[in-house]
Amino acid sequence: MNGLSPGMLDGVATRACGRRLHVHDEVESTNDVALDLLQSGAPHGTTVVAERQLAGRGQRGRAWHSPAGAGLYVSIVLRGTRSLDTPTLVVAAVGLGLAEGLERASGVQVGIKWPNDLWSGGRKLAGILVESRGFRPERPAFVAGMGVNVNQREDDFPDDVRGVATSLALCTGRRHDRATVLRAVVEALEPRVDQALRGGTSDLADSYRQRSLLRGRDVELLEGDRPLRGTVVDLSAREGLLLRLPGGEVIHVRVEHARDVRPLDS
Repeated sequence: MNGLSPGMLDGVATRACGRRLHVHDEVESTNDVALDLLQSGAPHGTTVVAERQLAGRGQRGRAWHSPAGAGLYVSIVLRGTRSLDTPTLVVAAVGLGLAEGLERASGVQVGIKWPNDLWSGGRKLAGILVESRGFRPERPAFVAGMGVNVNQREDDFPDDVRGVATSLALCTGRRHDRATVLRAVVEALEPRVDQALRGGTSDLADSYRQRSLLRGRDVELLEGDRPLRGTVVDLSAREGLLLRLPGGEVIHVRVEHARDVRPLDS
């Protein structure tokens, strides 16, 4: 497949996302590059793509395997123009937009395994990481990082994720042009992010809920350092996970406080 190029998103059907494109052969992390651009004043929609990451990361600093030429490693600068009291809506919008873009590009069905993973066919296809430096609710600004397994074969994955991870190629039986996938992703992502930065919409909330892979399932997780176990009542773009505890109380677990979410029936 062809490599990634600075002109690969020419004519993209967005107002901002992907229109300012920084393409790198190799970086430590696209999120780190984008966070530096954010701090230096880069405008909304500025997009960073790399052929390879040396220190790609997921939630809680976990490593994201980023081999050259196989996946998409992308980070986008996001800036809001009105106050936003929580990043939860933005995380939901990024996950939803990425899922919709991958479906349009490949035809595979993609679900959201809250809070940061996208799965297809029972395996992990992509991950997101939304970060900020010195978040200010009155002037929200983020970097949305996405790692997508596009053309990896089974033996391309490290031993610790082989059998858990998948790729678009494994899901469809064919290789995919990464520039075409990226174009579909940014075009799907932008309207969802716009909805979140305006404070959310019923369409965003309903579409996000419908993609949940955890609704109705028993899970255990950590909220900060507090272990929790319960049944997932619902998934909210604004409130995060709605969890019914064994005693019947229903609590909200926000995306920024959750980690190690594991279904008990998997």
